[in-house]
Amino acid sequence: MKALQVTSHTLVGTSEERPSERGNCFSVMADDEKEYAIVNFNLENLQALQTLGLQWPIEIEALRGRFAVIQDGRIGERWYQLRFCEVCCPRDLLPITQRLRQKRDIARGIRSEGGGGVTYHLDRGSGAEYD
Repeated sequence: MKALQVTSHTLVGTSEERPSERGNCFSVMADDEKEYAIVNFNLENLQALQTLGLQWPIEIEALRGRFAVIQDGRIGERWYQLRFCEVCCPRDLLPITQRLRQKRDIARGIRSEGGGGVTYHLDRGSGAEYD
């Protein structure tokens, strides 16, 4: 499937060099006339690639519902995020390594969930007995 344009994005300030693992989430309009939230890429990396000459359309692969990943052979591996966005992506679509890390964080008491939200307790260190 092909993404045709960015339709929306978050507005978090970033100042890292590109490519970067951090950045704003975004959605695209695809050639099937549906909008998809991209969970494996950030807007700043996409914009940096466009200044280097990357042009639309961009290949994407739907995961489920309105979620998709960029999967374009023109883009080198260093531009992709190593993890899916944990804010945008439902837990059951996260790679197993991320789901297991979330479970460990809960067991260690540095992450709690409830009431539709997630709280991180960063003042407790890593929470691991053997760090």
